[in-house]
Amino acid sequence: MKTYLYKIKVNLSDNQKKKISKAFYKRKSVNIRLKSNNLFGKDKIIVPSLLKQGWVFTNLVGESFPIFTVVDYLLKNRYKRKQMYLSIDYSLIDNSLKNVVEKNIEKLTQ
Repeated sequence: MKTYLYKIKVNLSDNQKKKISKAFYKRKSVNIRLKSNNLFGKDKIIVPSLLKQGWVFTNLVGESFPIFTVVDYLLKNRYKRKQMYLSIDYSLIDNSLKNVVEKNIEKLTQ
């Protein structure tokens, strides 16, 4: 499967930023809890993701949409004003993507 990078803007605590940085440099996964008021914010993070299938979002009109990416999952939770757990797996990043994400992590932790 191919890894895709997605840029999202959320509100992160200093502790969450440190956890993300540590996970990146160790090429591990990290789970971050985002309360509903933290789903919007100024912190830009690049999240690697594989396309996921099986999630479906139904809006207030009753229309159903498939959810494939972490961005879709974030938008769904913003719409419903619900907290979410953001799972970031940095083991998905290969050397060709490493520099882009590393620059993002450095900016995030400044």
